[in-house]
Amino acid sequence: MLKTVSILLVVLLFVGGCKQTEDKKQIKACFNQYKQAAIESDGAKAIQCIDSKTIEFYDSIMYYIINYDSNKIVALPFLEKVTVLTSKFLINNDSLIQFNGRKLFEHSVDIGLISKETIIHLQIDTIVIDKSFAIAYISTRNKKTGIYLTFYKNDGDWKLNLSELFSKLSGTLQQIFIETYEDENTALLNTLEDEYGKK
Repeated sequence: MLKTVSILLVVLLFVGGCKQTEDKKQIKACFNQYKQAAIESDGAKAIQCIDSKTIEFYDSIMYYIINYDSNKIVALPFLEKVTVLTSKFLINNDSLIQFNGRKLFEHSVDIGLISKETIIHLQIDTIVIDKSFAIAYISTRNKKTGIYLTFYKNDGDWKLNLSELFSKLSGTLQQIFIETYEDENTALLNTLEDEYGKK
């Protein structure tokens, strides 16, 4: 009886290990596909790699763009405010108001909002999987960054969740603005004008 139980445990551990190995391969493949699409400014390919939560974030951005006036926009949380204002700076308004969340994401990749120089050296280091959720730690030039990406498995496929990464990075950026400038909104608008020109 004990021998049978031991054999079953070994089999279960083996199967579980094989499954995690395959999941890790899929996660790395998803990341590499997204990275290549970003480098090539190919929004149609990039969107195949991201999850529904990321699309929902961009859907909410489009809602603010279409329905909010300037007073409401500057009152938004920092991440949403930065994304709305950047979109308005870079995309012709007549085109922008025709977008949905998917189109906004695709177009953002197409016009190169993601820095190729930043992403080209990124690679996945360690992956930790918990059922349909995974954390993948990122390194650059073989050095650990402390940054991690999150992935969710839906309908058998692993997809990258960018909205959680955006949220973490925006918190750091907002802190810099708070510590450096007296007026966050004015500083943000000036930064966008310096980077992209006056709107």
